[in-house]
Amino acid sequence: MLQKMLMFAKFLVVVLPAILTLFLVLRAIFDANVSDYRYAFALLVIFALSLLVAPPCEADEARRRKRWGRLLVILLPVVALIPATFVVLVFGKMDMAAFVFHLVFGMDGTPMANFVPYGFTVLVYWLVFLASLFRAQYWLERVPLSTSAIALMLLAVNPVVWDLATHSLADTYRERPSFVSDFKHPELKKDAHTPNLVVIYLEGLERSYGALPPALAEAYAPLAALALEGVSLTGVDQLHGTAWSLAGTVASRCGVPVLPNGLISARDYGDVKLIAPNLTCLDDILHAKGYDVSYISTTRIIGNKMGFYGFDNFFTTHGTHQIYDLGNIEYEMTADVAKSFANDWGLRDAHAFAKAEKLITAALDAKRPFAVTVATMDTHGPVALMSESCTGGIYKFKSPNIIDAVHCTARLTSAFVETVRKLTEGTDTRIVILSDHLAHHNNLYHLLEKGPRRNTAILLGGPETPRVIDTHAAMFDIFPTLLHWFGWLVGKRAGIGVSLLSDEPTLVQTHGVDEVNARLKVDLALSRVIWSKDARTE
Repeated sequence: MLQKMLMFAKFLVVVLPAILTLFLVLRAIFDANVSDYRYAFALLVIFALSLLVAPPCEADEARRRKRWGRLLVILLPVVALIPATFVVLVFGKMDMAAFVFHLVFGMDGTPMANFVPYGFTVLVYWLVFLASLFRAQYWLERVPLSTSAIALMLLAVNPVVWDLATHSLADTYRERPSFVSDFKHPELKKDAHTPNLVVIYLEGLERSYGALPPALAEAYAPLAALALEGVSLTGVDQLHGTAWSLAGTVASRCGVPVLPNGLISARDYGDVKLIAPNLTCLDDILHAKGYDVSYISTTRIIGNKMGFYGFDNFFTTHGTHQIYDLGNIEYEMTADVAKSFANDWGLRDAHAFAKAEKLITAALDAKRPFAVTVATMDTHGPVALMSESCTGGIYKFKSPNIIDAVHCTARLTSAFVETVRKLTEGTDTRIVILSDHLAHHNNLYHLLEKGPRRNTAILLGGPETPRVIDTHAAMFDIFPTLLHWFGWLVGKRAGIGVSLLSDEPTLVQTHGVDEVNARLKVDLALSRVIWSKDARTE
């Protein structure tokens, strides 16, 4: 009896690192409770200590050789889990729509050095898992079907496999109504006036930062102050197909989420050449009305229609005249500026705002209506990036605390808004401030998750009196809201969105977030409308 108990204790010690690996990975996948390289080092220490316990020696050479075959059976689902584990540790959750989109449209320009610690963590986890199971084979091979059970379990917890399986079954056996019946191409008034437009997309700088404990919420204060001066849309949630930068941009400018072109499969993007070619988006309307339309990014997005996250593809498809990015923004190249983007996303946010000021000044001189869109990047995470003007003269542009970037970008945004107001005084110039999506995983993620998370959405200028609209909505409701705000929209709907300046209920209000998300994930009919040149709706 004592010998059996001792043998069982040895088994537990040998297999403990594998159990801890599963625990860390599963809590990240299902509870968004992620771990980092410190956990990886701790796991390595535990694994090293487990090596002090030697498993029984197998005398049968044939059985020893079979261990490698059993390990291969487990290795295959582990390899399939590695990308998902990496994505979850970096972003806090697995978004299949984002995952598939970036497989197709690429992630060129991503500063991979920032993500090396996450790659290290993932590799340590799964190498320790495999090594521990290999050492435990003496015991596991005596349990019938143990290898198959472990392999199937790993497949079952893989969010990619789970998503494919569950939504394939849902699409086959449980029909959900499509939102195609709610889709409407924007109907526009003729001879409407043409106010100037400035749109600011704040990278992941969600409204929820303002609800953090006071010492942290203070960083969001400049944006909170601006919200009091205009129309503050406080109920804009994040739904399926709107959770990454281009998706939030498309949703707010076209009124639809970015759904995969088919049943959540990369191969279904195979014939895609243009993004949303059948849709009339904000930039198409601005172009048709004679606006000077430009888009400014601090990272590199020009040069590859199926790369750089799809931005070049989308904006050139929909009437944007000029795209400015890391490769062509005019600035004075000093040593400090060069250092600021050498191994990160690109230029600092201050450079984007400076370029926007130049474009606005030139457009005012040309006496043409203009639409300038500025996209920031410094609050992307997982580390905080800051412009030099925020560092007190000491050029330290990187911080492990994302609140430093929030503080800097919020302050720069407020200063930019004030500059635009001065430049455009006496004109009808509207300013829109949006977070493109909710924050990705960062050091404050656990605090953000404690309350309802909402996007920043502020409308400044125009005929509306300052007020708060708390209608529960999605980013695709922003598109008809902007058209309504300009006085251009006939009715209250565009895309699958509803103007938040109206009293008509949104899809989220009507169906609830969970139901809308469930339907969007399998809405092949709406996906075809978004991607097909020939798709037609009523």
